[in-house]
Amino acid sequence: MATIRILFIITTLIGLHHCFTDFQQVGLDIHNKHREHHGVPLLVLSKDLNKQAAECAKYYMDKGKIDHSCLIKRAIGENLYMSKGRDKGLARSVGLASEAWYNEISRYNYQDPESNKASHATQVIWKGSTELGIAALERHDKCVVVALYMPPGFV
Repeated sequence: MATIRILFIITTLIGLHHCFTDFQQVGLDIHNKHREHHGVPLLVLSKDLNKQAAECAKYYMDKGKIDHSCLIKRAIGENLYMSKGRDKGLARSVGLASEAWYNEISRYNYQDPESNKASHATQVIWKGSTELGIAALERHDKCVVVALYMPPGFV
């Protein structure tokens, strides 16, 4: 937790936190809280991945379902979340999505790591991933959250 506080203080001092939205910062903070718990390097937000995530969020919203078919991103890890009803804001939706992805860790099979029953959680804490992009889009009673990771996990 101290590392996250130090990172926040540094970005505040040099003004980097103004480059990203509140919901992106929420997503980054939650990802890094869990990554720190597992002793893996912290992620940084990427403007390029944020842009790709936004394009994919629009794609999935227009499609009406999430199915990992967005072609805008290539060779990038992806976690998806869709909710119906209002989550009371994009930051809350991103927070709920990020925690839901990580909470799959309880389904991880340490005897058979390839079983892939916790793929969202393992992508959140994948040691090799260094960059994160997050987008969230609300329309009517739906919300789509897309997280992109570079380099991707499971390669």
